[in-house]
Amino acid sequence: MKKEKFEGITHKIAEFLRMSSVHLNIRQISEELGNLNSAWNIINNKDEWTQINSPQRASASENRI
Repeated sequence: MKKEKFEGITHKIAEFLRMSSVHLNIRQISEELGNLNSAWNIINNKDEWTQINSPQRASASENRI
């Protein structure tokens, strides 16, 4: 599932680059690569984020106090 999402994002970036003129704006490329990196981090950390913020974990933390 993660691989398909990542491939979909890379396909969109590749399409953007193909459709752009030869005189690509470096800022646009940088933004697209930043978006790709952010998306990759979100995809990879989604399970971890869910576990950290799950109600069960919150309850366990409250019990320790």
